[in-house]
Amino acid sequence: MGKKEYKKLAVVFPGMGYTADRPLLYYSAQQAKQYGYEIRKVKFHDLPFAKDALEGNLKTALAQAEEQLEDVDFLRCEEILFLGKSIGTAVAAAFDAKHLAPAGCRPIHMWFTPLEMTFRIAADMLEAEEHPEFGRNGKALLPNNRILAFSGTKDQWADHEEIRRLATEMNIRLVVAKDANHSLETGDPRVDIRVAQMAVTDVWNVLMAYLGDRDHPGNAAQYRTIGSTEGSRWQGKRILFLGSSVTYGARSGGRSFADDLAVRNGFTCVKEAVSGTTLADVERASYVQRLIHNVDRSQKYDLLVCQLSTNDATKGLPLGTVAEDFDPSHFAASTILGAMEYIIAWTRENLHCPVAFYTGTKYDSAQYAAMVEALLKLRDKWGIGVIDLWHGLDTDIPEYDLYMADPIHPARAGYREWWTPFMERELDKILSTESR
Repeated sequence: MGKKEYKKLAVVFPGMGYTADRPLLYYSAQQAKQYGYEIRKVKFHDLPFAKDALEGNLKTALAQAEEQLEDVDFLRCEEILFLGKSIGTAVAAAFDAKHLAPAGCRPIHMWFTPLEMTFRIAADMLEAEEHPEFGRNGKALLPNNRILAFSGTKDQWADHEEIRRLATEMNIRLVVAKDANHSLETGDPRVDIRVAQMAVTDVWNVLMAYLGDRDHPGNAAQYRTIGSTEGSRWQGKRILFLGSSVTYGARSGGRSFADDLAVRNGFTCVKEAVSGTTLADVERASYVQRLIHNVDRSQKYDLLVCQLSTNDATKGLPLGTVAEDFDPSHFAASTILGAMEYIIAWTRENLHCPVAFYTGTKYDSAQYAAMVEALLKLRDKWGIGVIDLWHGLDTDIPEYDLYMADPIHPARAGYREWWTPFMERELDKILSTESR
């Protein structure tokens, strides 16, 4: 019999005790199904439930996965998604490294509570690949564009701090659930429902970024690459980008100006970007919460670039006022301005690096226009950098429909041809000032 052909295939690799029918995997698979993926569920059996058996379990589970998937013609799949949980994340990475990466296949990976071994295997997986559209000299400089990992700070089956370190080292996007265990559960069902919802929403955002706008002319192949600059003053620096969908690149395949700037200038780009989130600290995934809990403070950062979030304007959140002093206890972080002041103060105190905010280009929003004007007041108070695309880029141009996927989100052409050159010039001024 010939092998089965799938146009779009999602493979579920469960944990030893966390089956494909439990929430994280079940709802993520359902989300993939909505995008037209056919679902295959691997089933593991006879795996000892013990930490010291993990290495042996990996070999056994990989063999079982290979047997159950031997009828799949992966080379004919247009899109492949691997959903893994625990030992399943390691099996997914190992299967990729052994069977797909050498053949040029590049699945999207979703790792729910990965183990340390997952990252070791993934290093081999990524080393076997070439990403000419993502980096220079064929190196996979930006693997986080197709790997999304979730970890709980109280994961009893993994060293969370080691997971965080490995994710930072490999530039893999890591979503952290505070006080959550190996099942991303805290014991409070209300919190656990929100965590599961956050995870499934992130899956949706990644799928949308990869698949939702492929037909947009601004995402055509000629806009996927970007050249490098020799002798950049940014070479070897580490820059943290905090934001939501625009920073992530939600309508441009998961690549934004942040990735372009890193490739052009040879610095390490750390993207802490989750679509739909707000500056105002009114949810668990706010900019404030993710800055505090997701960013690795053991790393040295040369600059934080923070997005002036359009989500705050869309959701009608209160603007607030600029505090009269610099005391963080006086910042109302549930307001937009209070959250921004908190982010500036927290970053200077904990990351010891300068801060710059960037705006979006003009669109029809009186509230966002007010946010831009308020940001300029914060610049005067705090002496922060501001990259003002709102006033600095003219939207009345013939290329606008090519550059923008919608009034808020650029396509690849918009980042590459329009936003990135402007931001590069402005950031160069900021870094030049800070180095004096």
